[in-house]
Amino acid sequence: MPSGKRKSGRRAPARKTSRAKKAGGKLRRGTGESPAADALTTGWLLALLFLLACELGGLVTWLLGDRGLGWQLAAEYLLVASLALALFALGLLAVVLRVRRSRPPAVLVAATWALSLLPWGVYLLLWWRHAGA
Repeated sequence: MPSGKRKSGRRAPARKTSRAKKAGGKLRRGTGESPAADALTTGWLLALLFLLACELGGLVTWLLGDRGLGWQLAAEYLLVASLALALFALGLLAVVLRVRRSRPPAVLVAATWALSLLPWGVYLLLWWRHAGA
């Protein structure tokens, strides 16, 4: 039977690849982590992404703040959102480090710390400027 067809017209079942043979007959898929660990990791990275978006948006609206009260309010709202997201991202980081079998990349852990401490530093700086005036 040329072309891998049976007499009935259906194709023969697919043969196992060499990668499947190396893995004991099963194709290995995924990260090797539990589904809960994968979900927590995804949530942590999304929180980190939204935190970065709030910080960049806050920076842009702060730079445009002299154009009107709306821009100043938007900058303050984004600062408050980034403060909350910073706490959430650090909390998820602690859970991810506890639940995962393998550690996440050190660059992402350092980015989480840096991006989470930045809005708190900005908040303290603004509070200090306002208290001194």
